[in-house]
Amino acid sequence: MKKPPPVKPDKEMFSLMLEFNQADWADGMALGPTVTYSGIEYTSVEQNLKAIPVNGLRIWTDLDAEKMRRAQPERNLVMVDCWLSSTQTKRIAERYKMKLQDFLDMQVKLLREGMKEHGKRVWWCLCGEQDGGVIWPRKMFKSRREAFEFYRDCYITNKPDRYHPLRKMANYPMMEKRYKVNFEKENIAIHVSKCFSTHYPFEWGAKLVWMEMTGTLGNAEVSTAFVRGAASQHNGYWGMDISPWSGLVDGTCFFDANGVRKAGISENVILRELVSYFYSGTNLVLLESSSACNWIKTNDGKWKLSPYGKNAKKFGKHSLLENPNRGKPHVPFAVMLEHDHGWEQRSHRIWNGLCEYTRADAMIDNFFEFVFPGCGKLPPQFNEFRQDGTEPFPPCHDRDKMRKMLWEGFDTRPYEHILSASRYGDSFNVVLEDCPLEVLKQYKVLVLLGNLKVTGNLEEKLSEYVKSGGELVVNTTQVPKKFMGVEKTGGVELFAKFFPKWKDIDYDEGPNPITLVRTSPKWKMLAEARRYNRAPSILQRKIGKGTIYLTLMPYMQNTGGRPFSPHNQDFLDHVFTSHLLISVKGPRIQYLVTKKTSSLIVTLINNSGKTWTGDIVIMKKGLNLKSGHDLWNNRKLSGHTGIKVKPYAFRILEFQT
Repeated sequence: MKKPPPVKPDKEMFSLMLEFNQADWADGMALGPTVTYSGIEYTSVEQNLKAIPVNGLRIWTDLDAEKMRRAQPERNLVMVDCWLSSTQTKRIAERYKMKLQDFLDMQVKLLREGMKEHGKRVWWCLCGEQDGGVIWPRKMFKSRREAFEFYRDCYITNKPDRYHPLRKMANYPMMEKRYKVNFEKENIAIHVSKCFSTHYPFEWGAKLVWMEMTGTLGNAEVSTAFVRGAASQHNGYWGMDISPWSGLVDGTCFFDANGVRKAGISENVILRELVSYFYSGTNLVLLESSSACNWIKTNDGKWKLSPYGKNAKKFGKHSLLENPNRGKPHVPFAVMLEHDHGWEQRSHRIWNGLCEYTRADAMIDNFFEFVFPGCGKLPPQFNEFRQDGTEPFPPCHDRDKMRKMLWEGFDTRPYEHILSASRYGDSFNVVLEDCPLEVLKQYKVLVLLGNLKVTGNLEEKLSEYVKSGGELVVNTTQVPKKFMGVEKTGGVELFAKFFPKWKDIDYDEGPNPITLVRTSPKWKMLAEARRYNRAPSILQRKIGKGTIYLTLMPYMQNTGGRPFSPHNQDFLDHVFTSHLLISVKGPRIQYLVTKKTSSLIVTLINNSGKTWTGDIVIMKKGLNLKSGHDLWNNRKLSGHTGIKVKPYAFRILEFQT
């Protein structure tokens, strides 16, 4: 089999990573079902590299010189998990019959030698999912700033009693005092699993942040927007860790001798994830547990690739051998949140529920549900299982019953809500309020969400962003009493009907609050509210080369709080569609757009159980989609209309422009 070319360690880098063969010390350590419990065997790194086109390996917690050599850092990206504070690390040291500190010294020395010799092909991941191991206090925080500082201390000061002892923890004091880590020169990565965690590791010195997904960990498009936006804000690298664990049947995705999946997330949704992350521009993707899941050991003792392994092979061939030039994702939009937002998509809580969840936080939920329809429907745990999407099914707490259903062929794909549809494609990044102006200027539209307040330096920065040509969407709740020629009068009135200026339509939304304002002549009314009198609902002002939009319905939400009010949804649609290259006509579907020098790649991912049929519609004036090619199936396209995508499948279509 042809090997992929060596990893080129730059910001356009892509590495498909497998697990190095996991050590037998892990057997029986997990709190839940393990691969040993399942009767599965680990396979060697050589066996996997021979069968599957990859250019990266992850060495998990037990690095030694021999493993580093076998990982081939002269051509592969090597991620080494070296956790300085972890019960697991202690057990590894005991297995090597070494004192913990001596073991850590050996690992750090090997890491530094690898980084010195191979540059950015060798990375030190200093902790894993620390955001999921925090022992939160029992009382509410006084403020979001206090919550952030508590969380920061969990990383930076390594205070005792702040985290679960079995977790993989950072130890910044040891890094600084004993190892004199230079964050500017050394390749430090941090592994996260929650949206609120994505930006902070960059602040604390990491150059690469990668996020664990699948299982019950949340929506992939929303997670991509957070971690990719964080990397963009801090000029860093970003990656995704695809975990095949959990699902309707606890365990990891693996197969028995007859090819029957025994547990975990399906190999089908994992392949869709791989395609999604690749064309969203990620620098690396790890197929977690692949040393256990790639293979089936048949009854006669022979090995063959499992469905999981076959998909890894197909994707590796596509991404590393046939189509390594994937182009750059078209991401014209950014969302800005307050620095200490604490928002988490899975639980819809703020700082683990220790800060009040407000209407401003619901605004964040509403926005993502608007741009990624269905993203709030998260994968169920086995005890939240439902028989189908409409009829309730009593929660099944019987693990044996769930396993039996899976082994008899039950289709889990309708319940694996990891990917959803996208109204405007994979077009959004999330940045925080301290994002540099030069980074903001790369986005056509910036939308402020949540509790963010426009004051002082932020107002000056946003004004410069608009003057340079950006379009800013800000809400009445986020601006001071006097804002760029608009003055709040202190009053709020209820209005029932709304009339936008961009189309001939009226919206009867029932009584909804509108902030009353006085404006200078520089502001124009873009939408009018009417009931017994009239008032602006959305205002527009040109400044320099750009535009500010001020929405006057608090949080753009109707009285009930969810979702965004219809005329505000239509307003956002009006703003976003003017900056799209293409749109997709037909039932809602996930799609991604990547640009190359003389072509456009449109990736369509059908996350539903029905065949999708639709058209690719050109939105940018002067853009032409000429001859096309189906990259995954390697065949010509007759055009960009009447396209079909089978259930739980995808199409990767390249059009010459």
